[in-house]
Amino acid sequence: MPFLSSLKTRLRQNRSVQQSRKELLFDLDAAAIRLQEAVRYFDAVSDEALVVSAIHELESASARYRALLKQARELQLSRPFWEAQIMARELSDWEWEE
Repeated sequence: MPFLSSLKTRLRQNRSVQQSRKELLFDLDAAAIRLQEAVRYFDAVSDEALVVSAIHELESASARYRALLKQARELQLSRPFWEAQIMARELSDWEWEE
């Protein structure tokens, strides 16, 4: 029965990979929402201390989103083209200092 054992192992691994991909897509969606919220918060605050806080939140959210995008690219995951265009348009309004 080595064949059945091998088949079961591959099915488990495949399910694990599929679950990891779903989790990554969920995390990517959550990170995109967090980034959009950080942009809105930055636009809304005017107090100097809150602006500094908003900038840190924006940088943090952006870094997380970029890291998750990198992971998605490595797994060759993709989103529909229109979703990527919407996010790119929203982010293009900001100039990021590296």
